[in-house]
Amino acid sequence: MAEVKRSSNLPEKIGVVVFFIVCLVLFTYLQFPYDTFRGRLENTLSQATGRTVTLGRVHSRLLFGFKVDGMSIDNVAWAKELILKPHLFSLMTGRIGMDAKALFPSGSLACSFDKPYGSTKRPVYAKIRLDNFDSSLIQPLFSAGIQPKGLITGSIELMGPNTFLGEMSGKSSIVWSNGFFPLPGSQLPLDGLAFKTMEMNSRIERGLITLEKMELKGNMSGTMSGAVRMMDPFARSRLNLTGTMNLSPGSDSSSGAGFQQGLKFSLRGTLERPRFRLLSAPG
Repeated sequence: MAEVKRSSNLPEKIGVVVFFIVCLVLFTYLQFPYDTFRGRLENTLSQATGRTVTLGRVHSRLLFGFKVDGMSIDNVAWAKELILKPHLFSLMTGRIGMDAKALFPSGSLACSFDKPYGSTKRPVYAKIRLDNFDSSLIQPLFSAGIQPKGLITGSIELMGPNTFLGEMSGKSSIVWSNGFFPLPGSQLPLDGLAFKTMEMNSRIERGLITLEKMELKGNMSGTMSGAVRMMDPFARSRLNLTGTMNLSPGSDSSSGAGFQQGLKFSLRGTLERPRFRLLSAPG
Protein backbone atom coordinates (compact mmCIF):
# COMPACT_ATOMS: atom_id res chain seq x y z
CA MET A 1 0.00 0.00 0.00
CA ALA A 2 2.85 2.35 0.89
CA GLU A 3 4.51 1.67 -2.46
CA VAL A 4 1.29 2.54 -4.30
CA LYS A 5 1.04 5.81 -2.34
CA ARG A 6 4.64 6.78 -3.14
CA SER A 7 4.16 6.04 -6.83
CA SER A 8 0.97 8.11 -6.92
CA ASN A 9 2.83 11.08 -5.36
CA LEU A 10 5.58 10.99 -7.98
CA PRO A 11 3.47 12.44 -10.85
CA GLU A 12 2.28 15.17 -8.49
CA LYS A 13 5.85 16.15 -7.63
CA ILE A 14 6.85 16.14 -11.29
CA GLY A 15 3.80 18.25 -12.09
CA VAL A 16 4.75 20.83 -9.43
CA VAL A 17 8.30 21.10 -10.83
CA VAL A 18 7.03 21.51 -14.39
CA PHE A 19 4.48 24.12 -13.29
CA PHE A 20 7.22 26.04 -11.44
CA ILE A 21 9.46 26.05 -14.53
CA VAL A 22 6.60 27.20 -16.79
CA CYS A 23 5.78 30.05 -14.41
CA LEU A 24 9.43 31.06 -14.24
CA VAL A 25 9.69 31.12 -18.04
CA LEU A 26 6.54 33.22 -18.35
CA PHE A 27 7.80 35.63 -15.68
CA THR A 28 11.16 35.96 -17.43
CA TYR A 29 9.60 36.69 -20.80
CA LEU A 30 6.65 38.85 -19.74
CA GLN A 31 7.34 40.52 -16.40
CA PHE A 32 11.08 40.73 -15.81
CA PRO A 33 12.16 44.38 -15.22
CA TYR A 34 14.82 44.53 -17.94
CA ASP A 35 15.38 48.30 -17.70
CA THR A 36 15.98 48.13 -13.93
CA PHE A 37 18.33 45.18 -14.39
CA ARG A 38 20.26 47.04 -17.10
CA GLY A 39 20.64 50.14 -14.91
CA ARG A 40 21.97 48.18 -11.96
CA LEU A 41 24.37 46.23 -14.17
CA GLU A 42 25.65 49.46 -15.75
CA ASN A 43 26.30 50.94 -12.29
CA THR A 44 28.12 47.81 -11.10
CA LEU A 45 30.35 47.66 -14.19
CA SER A 46 31.07 51.40 -14.05
CA GLN A 47 32.17 51.17 -10.42
CA ALA A 48 34.35 48.12 -11.14
CA THR A 49 36.15 49.71 -14.11
CA GLY A 50 36.16 53.34 -13.02
CA ARG A 51 34.69 54.21 -16.46
CA THR A 52 31.22 54.98 -17.77
CA VAL A 53 29.70 51.72 -19.03
CA THR A 54 26.59 51.79 -21.23
CA LEU A 55 24.60 48.71 -22.23
CA GLY A 56 22.31 48.14 -25.18
CA ARG A 57 18.83 46.64 -25.10
CA VAL A 58 18.40 43.70 -22.73
CA HIS A 59 16.05 40.86 -23.65
CA SER A 60 15.49 37.20 -22.77
CA ARG A 61 17.40 34.31 -24.26
CA LEU A 62 16.50 30.63 -24.03
CA LEU A 63 16.81 29.11 -21.54
CA PHE A 64 16.79 31.36 -18.44
CA GLY A 65 19.34 33.74 -19.89
CA PHE A 66 19.66 37.30 -21.14
CA LYS A 67 21.17 38.91 -24.18
CA VAL A 68 22.53 42.47 -24.27
CA ASP A 69 22.78 44.17 -27.65
CA GLY A 70 26.21 45.73 -27.30
CA MET A 71 28.30 47.45 -24.64
CA SER A 72 30.29 50.69 -24.74
CA ILE A 73 32.88 52.21 -22.40
CA ASP A 74 33.13 56.00 -22.25
CA ASN A 75 30.84 56.12 -25.32
CA VAL A 76 33.23 53.91 -27.35
CA ALA A 77 31.85 50.59 -28.63
CA TRP A 78 33.46 47.67 -26.76
CA ALA A 79 31.52 44.42 -27.27
CA LYS A 80 28.96 43.65 -29.94
CA GLU A 81 26.97 41.30 -27.71
CA LEU A 82 26.78 40.06 -24.10
CA ILE A 83 25.22 36.76 -23.06
CA LEU A 84 24.24 36.41 -19.39
CA LYS A 85 23.04 33.18 -17.79
CA PRO A 86 22.17 33.15 -14.06
CA HIS A 87 22.91 30.03 -12.01
CA LEU A 88 19.29 29.43 -11.03
CA PHE A 89 19.86 26.15 -9.23
CA SER A 90 22.61 27.71 -7.07
CA LEU A 91 19.83 29.53 -5.21
CA MET A 92 18.83 26.21 -3.68
CA THR A 93 22.26 25.95 -2.04
CA GLY A 94 22.33 29.53 -0.76
CA ARG A 95 24.49 30.98 -3.51
CA ILE A 96 24.09 33.47 -6.36
CA GLY A 97 26.01 32.97 -9.60
CA MET A 98 26.12 33.91 -13.26
CA ASP A 99 27.94 33.06 -16.47
CA ALA A 100 28.72 36.04 -18.68
CA LYS A 101 30.25 36.05 -22.15
CA ALA A 102 31.25 39.04 -24.27
CA LEU A 103 31.45 38.48 -28.03
CA PHE A 104 33.64 40.57 -30.32
CA PRO A 105 34.29 40.64 -34.07
CA SER A 106 37.27 38.41 -33.20
CA GLY A 107 37.55 36.40 -30.00
CA SER A 108 35.60 36.30 -26.76
CA LEU A 109 35.82 36.97 -23.02
CA ALA A 110 33.90 34.73 -20.61
CA CYS A 111 33.42 35.09 -16.86
CA SER A 112 31.72 32.91 -14.30
CA PHE A 113 31.18 33.82 -10.64
CA ASP A 114 29.48 32.23 -7.68
CA LYS A 115 28.94 33.95 -4.33
CA PRO A 116 26.94 33.22 -1.17
CA TYR A 117 24.09 35.44 -0.04
CA GLY A 118 23.04 36.24 3.49
CA SER A 119 25.39 36.12 6.50
CA THR A 120 27.26 32.97 5.44
CA LYS A 121 31.07 33.11 5.39
CA ARG A 122 31.54 30.80 2.43
CA PRO A 123 33.96 32.12 -0.23
CA VAL A 124 33.29 33.84 -3.55
CA TYR A 125 34.53 32.07 -6.71
CA ALA A 126 35.29 33.67 -10.08
CA LYS A 127 36.86 32.43 -13.31
CA ILE A 128 37.75 34.41 -16.42
CA ARG A 129 38.54 32.84 -19.80
CA LEU A 130 40.00 34.71 -22.78
CA ASP A 131 40.05 33.22 -26.29
CA ASN A 132 41.92 35.22 -28.96
CA PHE A 133 40.89 38.35 -27.08
CA ASP A 134 41.89 41.57 -28.84
CA SER A 135 44.19 43.36 -26.36
CA SER A 136 43.23 46.76 -27.77
CA LEU A 137 39.92 46.27 -25.95
CA ILE A 138 41.65 46.62 -22.56
CA GLN A 139 42.72 50.17 -23.49
CA PRO A 140 40.16 51.65 -21.01
CA LEU A 141 42.40 50.33 -18.21
CA PHE A 142 45.22 52.64 -19.35
CA SER A 143 45.71 56.31 -20.12
CA ALA A 144 44.72 57.68 -23.52
CA GLY A 145 48.28 57.41 -24.93
CA ILE A 146 48.57 53.64 -24.33
CA GLN A 147 47.04 51.40 -27.00
CA PRO A 148 48.13 47.73 -26.68
CA LYS A 149 47.93 45.32 -29.62
CA GLY A 150 47.85 41.55 -30.11
CA LEU A 151 45.67 38.58 -29.09
CA ILE A 152 45.40 37.18 -25.57
CA THR A 153 44.42 33.61 -24.62
CA GLY A 154 44.35 32.20 -21.09
CA SER A 155 42.50 31.96 -17.82
CA ILE A 156 42.29 33.61 -14.39
CA GLU A 157 40.85 31.87 -11.32
CA LEU A 158 39.98 33.79 -8.15
CA MET A 159 38.60 32.99 -4.71
CA GLY A 160 38.04 35.22 -1.70
CA PRO A 161 35.78 36.21 1.20
CA ASN A 162 34.12 38.92 -0.93
CA THR A 163 34.32 40.56 -4.36
CA PHE A 164 36.95 43.12 -3.28
CA LEU A 165 40.03 42.51 -5.45
CA GLY A 166 42.37 43.18 -2.54
CA GLU A 167 41.05 40.09 -0.74
CA MET A 168 41.15 37.67 -3.68
CA SER A 169 43.56 34.74 -4.15
CA GLY A 170 44.07 32.35 -7.06
CA LYS A 171 46.19 31.86 -10.18
CA SER A 172 46.45 32.93 -13.81
CA SER A 173 48.01 31.66 -17.04
CA ILE A 174 48.17 34.02 -20.03
CA VAL A 175 49.72 33.91 -23.52
CA TRP A 176 49.84 37.20 -25.46
CA SER A 177 50.62 36.69 -29.16
CA ASN A 178 51.98 39.17 -31.74
CA GLY A 179 51.80 41.83 -29.09
CA PHE A 180 52.81 45.44 -28.63
CA PHE A 181 52.72 47.55 -25.46
CA PRO A 182 53.52 51.29 -25.80
CA LEU A 183 56.14 52.82 -23.49
CA PRO A 184 55.71 56.60 -23.51
CA GLY A 185 58.77 58.35 -22.02
CA SER A 186 60.64 55.05 -21.61
CA GLN A 187 64.25 56.39 -22.06
CA LEU A 188 64.70 53.87 -24.89
CA PRO A 189 65.14 54.48 -28.65
CA LEU A 190 61.87 52.65 -29.33
CA ASP A 191 58.22 53.41 -28.71
CA GLY A 192 57.20 50.19 -26.95
CA LEU A 193 57.61 46.49 -26.27
CA ALA A 194 57.03 44.41 -29.42
CA PHE A 195 57.07 40.62 -29.09
CA LYS A 196 55.98 37.44 -30.84
CA THR A 197 54.72 35.89 -27.61
CA MET A 198 54.55 36.84 -23.94
CA GLU A 199 53.94 33.93 -21.55
CA MET A 200 52.89 34.78 -18.02
CA ASN A 201 52.07 32.47 -15.11
CA SER A 202 51.33 33.97 -11.72
CA ARG A 203 49.88 33.24 -8.32
CA ILE A 204 47.51 35.59 -6.51
CA GLU A 205 47.45 35.95 -2.74
CA ARG A 206 45.07 38.43 -1.08
CA GLY A 207 45.17 40.81 -4.02
CA LEU A 208 48.92 40.54 -4.71
CA ILE A 209 49.83 39.09 -8.14
CA THR A 210 53.31 37.53 -8.01
CA LEU A 211 54.91 36.60 -11.33
CA GLU A 212 56.17 33.01 -11.35
CA LYS A 213 57.06 33.24 -15.03
CA MET A 214 56.98 36.10 -17.50
CA GLU A 215 58.94 35.61 -20.70
CA LEU A 216 58.99 37.56 -23.96
CA LYS A 217 60.03 35.89 -27.22
CA GLY A 218 60.73 37.31 -30.66
CA ASN A 219 63.01 40.09 -31.95
CA MET A 220 62.51 41.59 -28.51
CA SER A 221 63.00 38.97 -25.78
CA GLY A 222 63.54 38.92 -22.05
CA THR A 223 62.13 38.10 -18.64
CA MET A 224 60.31 40.00 -15.92
CA SER A 225 59.70 39.42 -12.20
CA GLY A 226 57.96 41.20 -9.38
CA ALA A 227 54.39 41.81 -8.30
CA VAL A 228 51.22 43.78 -8.99
CA ARG A 229 48.93 44.91 -6.18
CA MET A 230 45.30 44.75 -7.37
CA MET A 231 43.15 47.77 -6.52
CA ASP A 232 39.56 48.91 -7.07
CA PRO A 233 39.10 50.10 -9.74
CA PHE A 234 41.51 47.68 -11.45
CA ALA A 235 43.12 50.45 -13.54
CA ARG A 236 44.72 51.79 -10.33
CA SER A 237 46.51 48.53 -9.56
CA ARG A 238 50.13 49.25 -8.53
CA LEU A 239 53.12 47.89 -10.46
CA ASN A 240 56.42 46.77 -8.92
CA LEU A 241 58.27 44.93 -11.70
CA THR A 242 61.86 44.58 -12.91
CA GLY A 243 63.33 42.70 -15.84
CA THR A 244 65.98 42.18 -18.51
CA MET A 245 65.46 42.80 -22.21
CA ASN A 246 67.39 41.70 -25.30
CA LEU A 247 67.05 43.36 -28.71
CA SER A 248 68.04 41.18 -31.67
CA PRO A 249 70.76 42.78 -33.86
CA GLY A 250 69.36 44.13 -37.11
CA SER A 251 65.77 44.40 -35.87
CA ASP A 252 63.90 47.66 -36.31
CA SER A 253 63.67 47.98 -32.55
CA SER A 254 67.44 47.84 -32.04
CA SER A 255 68.46 50.14 -34.91
CA GLY A 256 70.26 53.19 -33.65
CA ALA A 257 70.88 51.66 -30.23
CA GLY A 258 74.46 51.27 -29.05
CA PHE A 259 73.38 48.50 -26.73
CA GLN A 260 71.28 45.51 -27.67
CA GLN A 261 71.65 42.82 -25.01
CA GLY A 262 70.94 42.70 -21.29
CA LEU A 263 68.96 45.92 -20.85
CA LYS A 264 67.79 46.07 -17.23
CA PHE A 265 64.59 48.01 -16.54
CA SER A 266 61.84 48.65 -14.02
CA LEU A 267 58.09 49.15 -14.45
CA ARG A 268 56.39 51.11 -11.66
CA GLY A 269 53.31 53.29 -11.28
CA THR A 270 49.81 51.99 -12.02
CA LEU A 271 48.15 50.17 -14.90
CA GLU A 272 46.60 53.38 -16.16
CA ARG A 273 49.89 55.32 -15.76
CA PRO A 274 52.86 52.91 -15.95
CA ARG A 275 56.41 54.30 -15.55
CA PHE A 276 59.14 52.46 -17.51
CA ARG A 277 62.72 53.25 -16.47
CA LEU A 278 66.04 51.96 -17.79
CA LEU A 279 68.18 50.82 -14.84
CA SER A 280 71.42 49.91 -16.64
CA ALA A 281 72.89 48.82 -19.97
CA PRO A 282 75.80 46.49 -20.60
CA GLY A 283 79.15 48.17 -20.82
